[in-house]
Amino acid sequence: MYSLPLRCVVRAPGPRRELARTLGVSERHLRRAFDDVLGMGPKAFARLVRFQRALQASATPGAWLRSTRVA
Repeated sequence: MYSLPLRCVVRAPGPRRELARTLGVSERHLRRAFDDVLGMGPKAFARLVRFQRALQASATPGAWLRSTRVA
């Protein structure tokens, strides 16, 4: 049905329009593909991935400190 490379989606920083452009689809097509395949839009998926990464970092001793940046 859809062939979205999820690795590209997960690692893509920035707005959805940039992701859609990178994948060669319209923003509307990207949103529909996400809804069809994952049951949520790209923004909700990005939030979920960030939350899961935070959980993984908190479960690993010292990982949280390594992931923060000192200005």
